[in-house]
Amino acid sequence: MMRTSLLAVAGTIAAVAFTSSARAQTGTLRVVRVTPTGDAGPTQQISVAFDRPVAGSLDRSVDPASIFHVEPAVRGRLEWRDPVTIRLTPSAPLPGDARYTVTVSNNFRAMDGSALAEPYQFTFRVHGPLLLGGTPVTGSDHVEPNQRFALVYSSPVDLPTLTGTAYVEMSATCAGDKVIRVNAVSQRPIRSDDGSGIREAGGYERDHSTDSLRRVLQLVPRAPLPRGCRAELVVPSELSAEGARRTDRWVFSTYGDFRIAAFTCREAISTSCPTGPVTIAFSNPVRGAEVAKRVRLIPPTPFTVQDTSSESTYWTLDAKLKPRVSYAVVADTALRDIYGQPLRGNPAAGYTTTGYTPTILQPEGHLLVERVGGYRTLAVQHVNVDTLIARIASIPD
Repeated sequence: MMRTSLLAVAGTIAAVAFTSSARAQTGTLRVVRVTPTGDAGPTQQISVAFDRPVAGSLDRSVDPASIFHVEPAVRGRLEWRDPVTIRLTPSAPLPGDARYTVTVSNNFRAMDGSALAEPYQFTFRVHGPLLLGGTPVTGSDHVEPNQRFALVYSSPVDLPTLTGTAYVEMSATCAGDKVIRVNAVSQRPIRSDDGSGIREAGGYERDHSTDSLRRVLQLVPRAPLPRGCRAELVVPSELSAEGARRTDRWVFSTYGDFRIAAFTCREAISTSCPTGPVTIAFSNPVRGAEVAKRVRLIPPTPFTVQDTSSESTYWTLDAKLKPRVSYAVVADTALRDIYGQPLRGNPAAGYTTTGYTPTILQPEGHLLVERVGGYRTLAVQHVNVDTLIARIASIPD
């Protein structure tokens, strides 16, 4: 009798467990995940995932077009990615700054017969054009007063909107207006002959499928920028129909007067420079051909410069100098920087070469010097050393 009673109780427990499981499976259907959840890119897929299978097979599937709706309408491929997920892949990039509402109706049932308690709805926004890069970038020096700024955005930009939001802010120490407006005058796709900073704007790990949407914008200041000034280019990091949602600031400096900035040994990290070479630094870039032609050393010493066709603020004068000699570098008054400016201030600078660094090279370890029949010498090399003290200990027989 006891065994029969236990079996009956076990059967009752099993029945209760089965009933509870069936009730859980036939409860309310829920949406557990959607994409996108924030601002979306122009090629973002739109998806909705349920907490249980809805489309189990071809003959037991719900037509996604009958339950999944986007407003405004988005053309593309709508499908079940798996039994619990509906996915819409747009056939064309979504326009920037557009807002969409996704609605999932509740006029269908999952495979277990459950249904949504009410229609499910969510919204998202496609971000506007994003600033990816440009030139000149933060840290650029020697920017020209009539500089044209090139910006790269992730998609086409409304030029009047950019014109109304971008400007140059000059340092407080600069003369004239502290804010100079700029005009966005053109935009174009990226070309193969653009520099790497433009071609790779957005980074190497960017979504390359949207590369064809990127645009190069040209900004032109409405007035010349003051020379010799520090400034910031203020541009939208994202554009919307209302203007800039966020801004970036690119710090740069305009070029000033043309001067000799320094004349020193090329090996600046060392205190020893007995024979050169020496380096002359200018405040603005100079062509190598100008340096070779318009600069001389006193005492007269021939020198060469590498790549006379290039432009730089630093030029190494390859010459064979003498230790402990004072040299002067003198620039001709006809010397010009790459902007055509003549030299201002002192056209000469001086530098005195050092002596050789005192150096001693001697054998290390245990050495044996023969007392009888040998040279009784230690092989020591020395440079610029006049005294060497050696302590020698004899070895007992």
